Amino acid sequence: MVQTPHGEYDFRVVETTQPGVECSAQPTLLFLHGFLGSADDFKPCMDALSSEFRCVALDLPGHGATSVTCTTATAGAAQQSPHMSIEATAVAIATAVRALRLDEGKHGCVVVGYSLGARLALRLALVHGDEVAEADAASTSAAGALPCSPYKSTLLPSLLTRRSPAACHVWPPSWP
Repeated sequence: MVQTPHGEYDFRVVETTQPGVECSAQPTLLFLHGFLGSADDFKPCMDALSSEFRCVALDLPGHGATSVTCTTATAGAAQQSPHMSIEATAVAIATAVRALRLDEGKHGCVVVGYSLGARLALRLALVHGDEVAEADAASTSAAGALPCSPYKSTLLPSLLTRRSPAACHVWPPSWP
């Protein structure tokens, strides 16, 4: 469980590593699923990569077995609840990355996100570069990733590369 200014997040964590495999020289891969998904969506990928990498996936707030307790005065529907926003969720994930020690190792944490998870991956790379070495995003827009939240921005890739030495890979490559 992690505590942030917006609430308490009890993330369901799925981790895949193969017994006897030392992955400390490689970055940890953190998988973030899309809307209405769960950490189990990435299980086949995690199984395939677990001989070389520590692979971790989280159920996002409002999905799977992750629970959130709002500690702000505006509890209610997700769109009205600050603890369910892209920004607040990214803070909670960055806090979980530190608590689970996913940012340690030679290269730091690589966040792989699909759809909603990709927006969060971009936000993490942009705002929480100390915890994230790289963000790989599939099927996303920049909505919520930038502090001013434009729908699409030609600035995002350059902002991400200036923010830190972290790489940013967005699929499809023609984005934005």
